[in-house]
Amino acid sequence: MQSGGNSLQVSHETGPSVNSGRSDYLRPWLPLLLAATAYLTIVARGTFLLKDADIYWHIMVGQWIVDHRAVPHADMFSFTMRGAPWITSEWLSEVLFFVAYKLTGWTGPVMLAALSASAAYYLLALLLLKRLPNIPAAILASAAIVMTSFHVFTRPHVLVFPLMVIWADALVSASDERRAPSLVYLPLVTLWANLHGASRWLWR
Repeated sequence: MQSGGNSLQVSHETGPSVNSGRSDYLRPWLPLLLAATAYLTIVARGTFLLKDADIYWHIMVGQWIVDHRAVPHADMFSFTMRGAPWITSEWLSEVLFFVAYKLTGWTGPVMLAALSASAAYYLLALLLLKRLPNIPAAILASAAIVMTSFHVFTRPHVLVFPLMVIWADALVSASDERRAPSLVYLPLVTLWANLHGASRWLWR
């Protein structure tokens, strides 16, 4: 526009740039938002997490390990197999559940399981955002929360959820680069094996 010989220039911000700014602002908070929502939802279902009676076994085994500073080599809890050779494959999780129970009662194991699952969801959202825009990452992370919600109990397998996410990302990255996973992850797999012995399935 010309006015009195002077040129007046008007600039307009386009829609995409504004939306992009909002998207970038929300991006760092998305994993935390999903994890916090999942944590509150899981804690609210506290009695559901305790429906698996095996938590009694795990807490007792954890107490025995702490009291004796050793891992049991024989079954001392079963009625039909008492004294049979046995080594728990989940000793570290059982110790953690016992300590949590000792500190706060039944609230402890529930909070421990909820924190572990929420940490896994946080990591999953974080890693998805490395490869995807906000909306697809949020949809996939939310779907993961819904699909795994009925598998979140006060059991040892829940404590390896965050490690599972990290290991899966390591495998995907190694596959993309056509190489073997780095030995840096060996301590992570070792920790997994002591939290839940099902890690042996990784190598089959």
